[in-house]
Amino acid sequence: MKGRNKRKLKIILGAFIVAAAIGILWYNAPLGATDLDPKDVKEIVVFDGNTGKDIRIEKQKDIDYVIDSLNSLRVKRSGLSFGYTGYSYKTTIYLNSGEEAEGFNNFIINSPDTIRKDPFFYTVIGSKTPYYYLEDLFEKE
Repeated sequence: MKGRNKRKLKIILGAFIVAAAIGILWYNAPLGATDLDPKDVKEIVVFDGNTGKDIRIEKQKDIDYVIDSLNSLRVKRSGLSFGYTGYSYKTTIYLNSGEEAEGFNNFIINSPDTIRKDPFFYTVIGSKTPYYYLEDLFEKE
């Protein structure tokens, strides 16, 4: 009986270690932020959480810049975002069909190197978000 319990304990412990390792690998795996063709995007709506103003980005030049910038991003989960309020730029991408883009959409650009897409914060690896570009667009409004 004792040998059987030890064996069960080893199996449970082994399964827990394997599950923990898979979870750690998943959490730390780099991701692409978006994979959109800028020509498929009708507009990008950005709400500035600091001022309460919003802009609709409809010029193709601006859409190209923002989408190309987002497409080039590699991000890594860096923490849970539960319970956090306040943000810089809440970004929503609309396609030519009028539908919201699938996947990494309705996210928040908090800084040049941080994105929030609940339930996680993401740190940008090796490049920057279009934070300053959006900041300039708001200043021109």
